[in-house]
Amino acid sequence: MISCKNIIKSYGNTTILKGIDVEIQQGKITVLIGPSGSGKTTLLKSLSLIENPTSGAVNIDADSFQFPNKKRKIRSQFSYDGKQTVGVVFQNLDLIPHWTNRQNILKPIGEEISESKHRELQSLLKLFKMEGFTDKLPHQCSRGEQQRVAFVRTVMLNPQYLFLDEITSALDPELIATLFKYLIDLKNRGIGILIITHFLLFAQNVADRIIFISDGKVIEQGAKDIMISPGTKKLQDFLLSIGGIILNANNPKVEDITRGVLGIDKNLYEEFQESKNLNKKLRLVYRILDQEDTDNDMINDVYQFVKNNFSEFKKDLEIWLDVNSETPNHWEKLDGYIRERLTNEKYPKHKSWIYLLSYTTAKNWKQKDIRKLLEGYTEQEYPINNLVASEMLKELV
Repeated sequence: MISCKNIIKSYGNTTILKGIDVEIQQGKITVLIGPSGSGKTTLLKSLSLIENPTSGAVNIDADSFQFPNKKRKIRSQFSYDGKQTVGVVFQNLDLIPHWTNRQNILKPIGEEISESKHRELQSLLKLFKMEGFTDKLPHQCSRGEQQRVAFVRTVMLNPQYLFLDEITSALDPELIATLFKYLIDLKNRGIGILIITHFLLFAQNVADRIIFISDGKVIEQGAKDIMISPGTKKLQDFLLSIGGIILNANNPKVEDITRGVLGIDKNLYEEFQESKNLNKKLRLVYRILDQEDTDNDMINDVYQFVKNNFSEFKKDLEIWLDVNSETPNHWEKLDGYIRERLTNEKYPKHKSWIYLLSYTTAKNWKQKDIRKLLEGYTEQEYPINNLVASEMLKELV
């Protein structure tokens, strides 16, 4: 077990952690949630002793470390002799840029790689759909691909404890479901897992224990039931502030996680109708249109909202892609992203049209490329998209 007692962490005159007590048990998944800036990543660094706390105590199995400790930096838990005590994947991923992804995974193991390790790597590459970019350099890969490389690198070191900071942030729902299954498998092998995430549905379904921190303090912790029935107003307000919708299932299936990541719930449309918050409605539109049983009245209502808020959808997409009108090749980046969504079968087709409708004008599209796609979606086989495609064709004329 990894535990800490009365941990305080300060940077200069700013105190980030203010007397934290937590436990990470082997064979359990603990999920850390809380607002941005609440100290989640700092706590992960302190628990793993990547950074020494300012004061307090950290216990890693039989080893106890008291702070302040100015005599030495503590790194023995990261040494590798066939296994590692603590494996960590941070948001910045820490991939070596001039090594290929394969080298990033294998070099930390050592000079001589056993046959069993090569077999383990091949199995993980197949599981997480990595064969196509294993020998590329990190900068040649998407963020989601880089996340998978960093995760596999850490798992290959056979850690007793696995700490993950926002590991699902750039993964699609199918891969998140795969990760969910794999983490359960690691847990059943006795590995203690700590996850920082903003995916509340993922957290509620995968966690044995939830820890909620705010302003550097543990506000509430307990079994995953606290996500359904919070015991403090701060946790309740936090869940409401980000629109947390929890799947109340004692034995969640992988399908539940996939649905949960997409935010699918029978009350979403009702929530959309009642909300007066524009940003919340924007988020709900995407989630409503991922439902398989969306009826035409619902589609028409949502579509009318989209038409009335073109500029807001365009802004929303630009924020997601981190571009604006001043960014070089601004339209090319938007074009490339949306056309990839349109032609990729794993994305729900009617969701793709909401991305199309993010634009206040269609004149920037290469008409010969997009007309064929639009005309295809006017066929009766795609009744939900019929209205949207017809309207877009009018704009392109």
